[in-house]
Amino acid sequence: MRFPIRRLAALVATAAFIWSCDGGPTVTRFGSGISGGPTGTAPVVPPAPGDPDTEAPLVRIQVPVATPIQLINVGDSILVVARLNDDRGVARVTFTGLRMVGDPDLGTFQEIQRYRTVVAPGAGASFRAGLTDTIVRRYIHPATPLDTTLDSLIIVAVLTDASGNTHSERRRVDLVTGPEVDIISPTTGDEVPQGRPMTVQVSVEHLDGVDELTLQVAGEAGWPTPLNETIQQTFPANTTIDTFEVSVTVPADAPLGGRITINASAVDVNGNPGSAAPVTVTVRAVGTLPPRVYQTVPAKLEMSDFITVTAHGDGIRTIGRILYDRGTGVEISRFDTTFAAPFGSPRTVQLPLNLGLDDQGRKLHVVSYALDDNTPQLTGYSLPAGINVPTSNEAAAHRDTTLVTHGRTFALPRNGVVGDVAVDPLGNVFLSNTQFNLLEVWQNQSKGFAANGIAVGSLPWGLFLSSDPDTLLVANSGATTISRVFVGTTTPASMREDLPNRIRTRETVVFQVRYTRDDATGVIKLAIVDQVAYSDRPQYVVESQGGRVYYSTRPTSSATPGTIRWLDPSLPFPDPQQIHNYGVRGGGADAVYTIFNADSIAIEVNAVVEVSDVLHIYDHPYGQIGPDFSVSDSIPLDAAAKAVALQSDVQLVANLELGSLALTDTTFVAASGDRTWIGFGEGNTAGGPGRLMMVNDPVGPAPGFFSPSVTVVDLVHNASEKVFGMAIDSTGLQVTSHGLQTYMAALDVPFHLRLEGVYDSFDNGAGVAYHPRAKSTLSQPDHRVSFSATTSGVVEIIDVAHYNNRGRLVTKGNFYGPLRVSGPLPGDPPTVILKLFALTDGGLVVIDLQAGDINPAP
Repeated sequence: MRFPIRRLAALVATAAFIWSCDGGPTVTRFGSGISGGPTGTAPVVPPAPGDPDTEAPLVRIQVPVATPIQLINVGDSILVVARLNDDRGVARVTFTGLRMVGDPDLGTFQEIQRYRTVVAPGAGASFRAGLTDTIVRRYIHPATPLDTTLDSLIIVAVLTDASGNTHSERRRVDLVTGPEVDIISPTTGDEVPQGRPMTVQVSVEHLDGVDELTLQVAGEAGWPTPLNETIQQTFPANTTIDTFEVSVTVPADAPLGGRITINASAVDVNGNPGSAAPVTVTVRAVGTLPPRVYQTVPAKLEMSDFITVTAHGDGIRTIGRILYDRGTGVEISRFDTTFAAPFGSPRTVQLPLNLGLDDQGRKLHVVSYALDDNTPQLTGYSLPAGINVPTSNEAAAHRDTTLVTHGRTFALPRNGVVGDVAVDPLGNVFLSNTQFNLLEVWQNQSKGFAANGIAVGSLPWGLFLSSDPDTLLVANSGATTISRVFVGTTTPASMREDLPNRIRTRETVVFQVRYTRDDATGVIKLAIVDQVAYSDRPQYVVESQGGRVYYSTRPTSSATPGTIRWLDPSLPFPDPQQIHNYGVRGGGADAVYTIFNADSIAIEVNAVVEVSDVLHIYDHPYGQIGPDFSVSDSIPLDAAAKAVALQSDVQLVANLELGSLALTDTTFVAASGDRTWIGFGEGNTAGGPGRLMMVNDPVGPAPGFFSPSVTVVDLVHNASEKVFGMAIDSTGLQVTSHGLQTYMAALDVPFHLRLEGVYDSFDNGAGVAYHPRAKSTLSQPDHRVSFSATTSGVVEIIDVAHYNNRGRLVTKGNFYGPLRVSGPLPGDPPTVILKLFALTDGGLVVIDLQAGDINPAP
């Protein structure tokens, strides 16, 4: 919505627009200054010929004004108008902008130049001989790099006469943070035709809000038909950024080569000003040149993207684009758009590619063109940047090369970092927006995001569809909870968290007790040597076929090690079980027992040397709220056995190096397609190799198998890789991890975590995923692939039996985080065989794959 534009009559006397030219009437100079000085001051007597010139010239800054102190937006150019006077002749004047800091009395005073020095009449030039009085107008520009300090600025004008005498004057302005104003079109150096509309575009921006924009368009003085328009645009409340466009007709009798200057200024809601650098264009005759056409074509474009074309001419009627196959030179498509009158210039438009799935991966040449409003019409074709000579020859047109990338990017409804992605069979794609405590929902049918997300817990991260496909698990990494969200619908408004059944996790503390037994007396001495309270915040989460929930934890500043755990959500009050089998076992003269899953412990130290110490274990029945109990024994294993007899889940592990369990804040969790295998991948290891830890958990009362330390370490030794992402195939035969390379390992027993192959992928790893029906070497050839993403925006397709490349997908953006693969979803065309989902800074990338995108198996 716009408020009405106001075109104001040309201003006189104090017009805001001032030409950048030198000249002015000669006036009588008085001893106290320029004419208009104090009453009764006698005029200076003109010097006699041959007398030495000892009198200084006089410079007076007229703009900026002295009072009130003028406000200037930091970074804007500043118009300085000064009057120069000398009894014999002025030579040159300089303008600069200084910042004064420090104290002269302390010897710390400095003058810092913030605006570059401008010299009039210019380097190597001089005023005409005998010029004694003139007015000079110049813009001074900020120094580079731009100093954004808000402070007072002192504008200094220094005048030198023909004899070398000097005089200076200073004028203070205050720098404020006003609106950013930019004249988008036309640009300085453009030529505009007589009698045709000239389109002027101005952008304005300020975080607090923009109040009003003033645009001034003026021709030179003395034109037969004057051009001097002032246009004001007011903005609705809360407008922080906008682009304003207006059409101004160039007089039909404007002199050829005459100059038109465009100025734009704005004020924000606080009254602070801002202005754009002025733009000067020249007038040319109608019908003498075809349109000048320029195009902006990024090196990579998605099939639904646009290119930007700008045309300058005698009123632009039509702008179009042509696409050619770069390899064959064959024209693929041609598209144009015709405007309604008045036919202004310059004209900028975005033209769609309008390409399809078959064009993904194709390299193109792009040519653009424009037709003007002449009879007959003149056609101009695209030019390289910086070239001002138009061409009407299509063969001579400038061609840009672009790659049609795979996929289409959908911007998030709310900015934020996404932790994870999950896809359900109904065509819903869920993204955990960590900054808004909600899930974003993208739907394949509508090819867009739902306006409102799904509210969940604090800092949601990992996502996983439960064995009940209507339930999505969400790891709330800013809390100690896991949300259950109902998603069994295609209506986002009906999706919501099942708050009464949110999973709450108990605190996990690990204790270490040293056990010493005197062989001669049998006396046992005990001591607590360590006690670790870990962070309990879930980060990544999956659910096994057995119904148990597995998750990694996100450390905090006071609890830096991460852990991996599982819990049984069917219990009334689930107790998390820390996975420790991958830990390293040590040895020593004394046994050290690590105690898991106890509420607390205490050592009763007996002061009598001949009497053993006693270990007290305090706990509650596994998965229940209570009742609490305690057991006691001098032998830790016996104390644990007593607790287990009372339904405790306490565990003791001898000589475990507790530090070997510590993980970082990016421990990935994955599950096989049938959920029988769960995997944890240790990421963010500060450049060192990461570990993979596996769990086999089919239907049954408890998990069946945990990766022991020896197999985990063996894979590290053989792969020696970072972990940026991990995936498991459909039945748990193979696990893939992506680091500097992509490597695959077997999961069966006895060949557990044995390295099977390495593919030399890009070093900058991101997510990895299998074809949904991949089964390691037992796969059908069309299913025997995995997908490995890189942060540079490439997805490599890898044969998981022969470890070679079967395709490469280049995308527009750079990836971060997970990669997900699904089969076709409701609403997809029949040629789509797979869908890939990934994340970039631009949003969610959805890649539709056809059979031809995957190369035949070897």
